[in-house]
Amino acid sequence: MSLNEQRELPDDEVALKRWREAIFSVGIYVFKDAFRVDEYSGFCLYHKIFSIIYVNNSSAKTRQMFTLFHELAHLLFHTSGIDTIHDEYIPLLADEAQRLEILCNRFAAEFLLPEAAFNAAMRGQPPTEATVENVDIQCRVDRRF
Repeated sequence: MSLNEQRELPDDEVALKRWREAIFSVGIYVFKDAFRVDEYSGFCLYHKIFSIIYVNNSSAKTRQMFTLFHELAHLLFHTSGIDTIHDEYIPLLADEAQRLEILCNRFAAEFLLPEAAFNAAMRGQPPTEATVENVDIQCRVDRRF
C-alpha cells in the first residue's frame, strides 16, 4: 500500500485491517488480543511454514501497525521476537541481538513513513512539534503510540 493510499483511508482501524490482510496474503497469520501486560506490543514466532504475529489490541491502532512491521522484519530474518513499548533494554542485548532490534524498529518506521516522504512533507515548514504531529496524522503514524 503506497503512502498516498494510506493517506486516503478513512481511519487507523481501516489502515490496520488493510495491513493485516496484506501480511496474511503472503502466508503470515496475524492474531490480536488484549495482553495482560501493556508493556508488550506484540511478538512473532518464526516457522518455516507457519509463522505468526500476535499483536496487543489494547495498544493504539498506530502502535499495532508499527508492531506488525517490527515483527514482520523479525520473520524476514527468520527469527522470533518481541516488541515492547520501551527500548531501554536494547543496549543491554548482545551485539547481534541489539543490531537486529534496531533494524526491526527502523524497518517498521521506514515502511510506514519513509524518511524521504517525511522530509518532503516537512520541507518549508517550521520544525515544531505541531508540524511533525500534523505530518504523522496525515500519514497514519503516531509517534506517541
